[in-house]
Amino acid sequence: MMKLVLILTICGLCMVYAENYRNSECSVKITPESPSTRGIIAEVGGVNSILGSAGKNICVDANGADIAVMYGSPSEPYDAYHPFGGVFAAYSTNQGETWNHYGPFSTTSALLRFICPGIDGATNFSQNREELYSVWQEDINGTYVMNWGTHILTQLSEDCSMPCIGVNPDDPLHVMVTASNGANYTWISTDGGYTWSDTIMVTNSGHAGHFRWGSGDYAFFTYHDDYNGDEYPYYVESTDGGYTWTSPALLPAIGSNFLYWSEFDCEVIDDHPFAVYDDPEGVMQLFYPDPDNPGSPGAWNWIALDVDSIGTGVFSYQDTTWMTMVFHYPSIAYDSDHEIILITYEGFYEVTPPPVGWIDGCYLGGIVSIDHGRTWCPTRPLSEPVGGPNENPSETAHRLVTINDTTYCYSTWTDAGSSSIGNQYFELGVVLPIDLDGWNPGVAENDRGIRSAPNTNLTVFPSVVNHSCCVSFNISQPGIGNINFFDASGRLAKVVYSGYLKSGYHNYDITTSDLPNGIYMVVLKSDSAQDAAKLIKMR
Repeated sequence: MMKLVLILTICGLCMVYAENYRNSECSVKITPESPSTRGIIAEVGGVNSILGSAGKNICVDANGADIAVMYGSPSEPYDAYHPFGGVFAAYSTNQGETWNHYGPFSTTSALLRFICPGIDGATNFSQNREELYSVWQEDINGTYVMNWGTHILTQLSEDCSMPCIGVNPDDPLHVMVTASNGANYTWISTDGGYTWSDTIMVTNSGHAGHFRWGSGDYAFFTYHDDYNGDEYPYYVESTDGGYTWTSPALLPAIGSNFLYWSEFDCEVIDDHPFAVYDDPEGVMQLFYPDPDNPGSPGAWNWIALDVDSIGTGVFSYQDTTWMTMVFHYPSIAYDSDHEIILITYEGFYEVTPPPVGWIDGCYLGGIVSIDHGRTWCPTRPLSEPVGGPNENPSETAHRLVTINDTTYCYSTWTDAGSSSIGNQYFELGVVLPIDLDGWNPGVAENDRGIRSAPNTNLTVFPSVVNHSCCVSFNISQPGIGNINFFDASGRLAKVVYSGYLKSGYHNYDITTSDLPNGIYMVVLKSDSAQDAAKLIKMR
């Protein structure tokens, strides 16, 4: 195995760590429907400032004020094939209102194509920066890790990519990094990054994965790999701090021709593993042990939850109707003190009647549980609108923070393209369900009833299409109605029908060959009902 190369930067890292300070103005717009605050962190060179990282590139302290984020600055002059001029970090001490910027950390002056940064820290890293760590890849020189307090920079590998880093919650000096090159490997430090173990194999095949710590040296690692011609999500576990790992096991998922490198996440919550995956057919599944009969490491009793079954639909609360739909980019976050588990994603929201200032479209949203996963309900938006010309990949920090009975989630996303400059944004969201009745996190008994609007049994078959599909539904009352397709940014993409609808069953054969590839929402509105369904267009 390859020896570790330890680089103790003296005046070089003093230059690296010198402040390149900028204050980012924070555009604030808070409404009851979207109680979020947005700020621009920095200009970035491309979508891989976020996309492609097996690890999170945002971390929040338990105080809820200190936030650390990694990003890639644009190359100068801009090179679309090598869009990054260096690896940087941003740090906020006031919930993202302003940011201090540090870097570059990268060890080469060459322009970079991929950086795939990650960051993780102890629960209270704001009190000791030696408990905050960053990891990234450089195109030629592999995987690097850095301790924010000691400034020790270590090259772990020359040929592994998509690193993930995690800090043991029981010991902030116990740090683990994973990365991949067709197999998955790990490196372990028990002294805060001064020394590292030799290379340890986690799996002998598979794509880059994501891992999280539990207590008592338990670690959970999930990744996807081929099985009989399809790709499935797998997992392995360690109970000795990452030094040995179990044989790979399948999560109870639906197989797919392939799985995205950026469409999964995992977390260990109260020593129970959670994993979420989204596949190209738009099926987002959450896997976690049955809260009433969980099992144990190596023998979990898994639940496979269809996230769309909770997050896609039409819901009524008081005099307002919410139409919501799950799209992509899932993340898992939690607050164990208040038993809040949040699955975030990018999705579509439409509110009727629209409040002042409201814009229908794409937001960060989610589903939330406050009873260990026994019941789930859709949330209100966790951001301002995130529509733009690109896919806008996003990540939500693993830690939720509750302050004065308000639970905050911390997310970052970018509007940069694969070969175009954009901004990296910060979103401070407030976690609230659509139906506020009975919302009482941290209380054991919760009566959570989501009231759905009248059901029309709207279905789209097939849900993954090329040339055409059939839309069918049933309405109880005649009246004026319409059926439309909307794209992932909320723009009207196709008018199917507008006019009088009689009561009863309806079927429409619809040509879809004229639509670009992507995720679409099929929306039915009539005088008596509203409903929505998801459609994936793939050539």
